[in-house]
Formats: sequence, C-alpha cells, structure tokens
Amino acid sequence: MGMPVVAGYGFTRVGEHWDRGLKDLSLEAIEKVFEGLPSVEIDAIYVGTALSGFYELQLSLASHIADLVARFDASVSNFEAGAASSAQALYNAALGIYSGMYKAVLVGGVEKMSDELPAPNYRGVSLVEDSFLVNYSGLTEIGLHALLAKMYLSEYGLDEPLYSYLPVNEHENASRAGHAQFRNRITYDMVRSASPVSDPLTIFDVTAPGDGAAYILLMDKEYADSLGVEYVKLLGMGAAGQPANLFDRASPLFFSASSRAVEKALEKAGVETEDIDLLEMYNPSSISGALVLESLGLADKGGAGKLLERGHFSLSGELPVNTFGGAKARGDPKGATAAYQLAEAAMQLLGRAGDNQVDGAEYALVHSMVGLDISAYAFVLGV
Repeated sequence: MGMPVVAGYGFTRVGEHWDRGLKDLSLEAIEKVFEGLPSVEIDAIYVGTALSGFYELQLSLASHIADLVARFDASVSNFEAGAASSAQALYNAALGIYSGMYKAVLVGGVEKMSDELPAPNYRGVSLVEDSFLVNYSGLTEIGLHALLAKMYLSEYGLDEPLYSYLPVNEHENASRAGHAQFRNRITYDMVRSASPVSDPLTIFDVTAPGDGAAYILLMDKEYADSLGVEYVKLLGMGAAGQPANLFDRASPLFFSASSRAVEKALEKAGVETEDIDLLEMYNPSSISGALVLESLGLADKGGAGKLLERGHFSLSGELPVNTFGGAKARGDPKGATAAYQLAEAAMQLLGRAGDNQVDGAEYALVHSMVGLDISAYAFVLGV
C-alpha cells in the first residue's frame, strides 16, 4: 500500500483578479508547484471547482488544466462540492496513492468569483444547501448561518456573540501573510458595529467572494524518496456526512460530519487530538467556526467564544487555528479553499511559514466541509 506525501504546493494570492481567468490563475499556481523539483511523471490531475460551471460557464475543468500543462497521458477528474471541492479531490487523489494505482497526482482547485454581482454570488454559494431551503423558503446560506447564530446564543444563554473574536484572530494572522486577501487588522468592536448581512452576523462575520488557485503535488513516498524530494506525510484522512437539512438533524448546533471525519483521520494517523499542533479549519462564518471547534471537542459547548477572546487559538496560543487567516481573511475562493488549507499546513510542518510559523509544529489537522456540515473531510499531516 502506498503512502501519500505532499511533495509540492503552489498558490496565487487570493483577491480580485479582474484581468485573469481560471486558466491564468491555475497556471501560476501549478508553475509554483514544480519550482525546484526534478522531472515528475504525473499519473492523474484532479481539480475541484465549486462554481466555474455557474459563473464561468466552463465544465470539464480538469481536462482543460491537463491541456494547459500538456499532460495528455494523465487521467483527469473533476470535483464539485462547494468549498470542499478540492478537499474531495485531495481525498480521492490520496486513495489513488494508497491503492498503488498512482505515483503522483496533481490535485487542487481554482475559482473566479469577483466578476459576479452580489445576487448571483449569494445564489452560487447557496447551491450546496438543501434546494428546498434555498429555492422555496428564500433563505440564503448566510441566512442559515444567522439562524444558527440566533439558536446558539439562545441555547447557551449568551448575551454577547463572543464567536466574533474568531475573525479578529483570523485577520491578525492574515496581516502577515502575503497571499491573503484581507491583511487589515480588526477589533471585536469593529466586527460588532459593522454593517449587518443577516442579523446577528455582520460583514466581518462572513467570508467574501475571492479569486484564487491552489494546487498540491501528491506523491507516493517511495517515489518521492527516489527523487530526493522534501515532503510532508499524509498520515490519515476521514470523511463523513449527515442530513443536509439543518432541521432534520438531532442538533443543528453539533457538526457530526466534521466530528466523525476528524475522528477517522486521527485514528488512521495513530494520533491523538492532544498531539495536534495547529488546525486549519473551514468556517465561512464566525458562528460556523465556533461550532466546528466545539464539535471537534476543542471547546466546551457554548464556550468557544471565551477561548477565542483570551487567545487560546491565536498563533501564540495553545492551539493555533487558521494560521494564515483562514477563509475569512486569507480568502475563500470556494473550489480552491481546501487546497490552500493543505498547502498552508504543509508550509507550517516544513518550517516555511515565515512570520506565521508555529514553532515546533509536527502534526497538523486540516478540516473542510460542504455547506453547513452536510459532509466533511479531514486530513492529518505529519513530518
């Protein structure tokens, strides 16, 4: 059985790339993947994109990426799973390595969102949710997050939405990350007094549209060793799901798919939660971030906000979270977001994170989810 390793990574800055398309962004990221590497035989190209068919009217993207880089003997596969599109691609690419079918897979994601007006943007990101909720009730995905926030404050008797300390932490981390979309520092008061998007959430509580591409070179360990390539090991991974409709769940405030996916990944890796040195999680809102932390057992129910307020999850805290700013501040180019997360985790473990470096990091946990935890993916990386 093969052992997947991350042998290369590359990404663009996340932002508003008005003059660049999906292929332009992908080519920049892919060229960075192979910088300094010897010639590598690519067996497959797996590409995740959430919205290229909806926004750019471009399907079969993996075939076009293979054409772009002239890898005509590679098997190509496309993945669409919202912000977990490239996580799904990574998961399946790793299965190809584990099975012995592949020695090297170029895998990642790309998204263009800035060209769209607000209405199609809201519509696009909501497509992963239950169609009845978003098509017939009038709710958007942000509206669903706002409902969760109201339920959360009521359920735990909280007067203050301390979960809004999460974007404060994320912007702080992004302020020193060159590829981040939003490098401005913010305060809790700024978050709470900002323009509302869906009460009680404000513009600083949610992610913004962004363009970007990120790709990973996933290789079999023996092949990487034969080429003398430096790498990070993919020690374990997991996936799980739950009812898509929030109101069909035992508790909308518990992200069971994320919880079980992480449990599987940790078990496969032979690693305990306490061994994890940093977490790159996906949270398209501050409230969803709090719920991920609590569902993974990293905070008591209703208690994530207090830990965030005191810096528990800061770069210098007990468990650094979203070390380059996460989806909120690094940016959230949906189909590429999980590939950014994995690349950033690899940078941390290789000691290449610069001003964002977590000292002595040996194990990293990467978490991704479709919509509001409809399904989830988790990866444990180690040196």
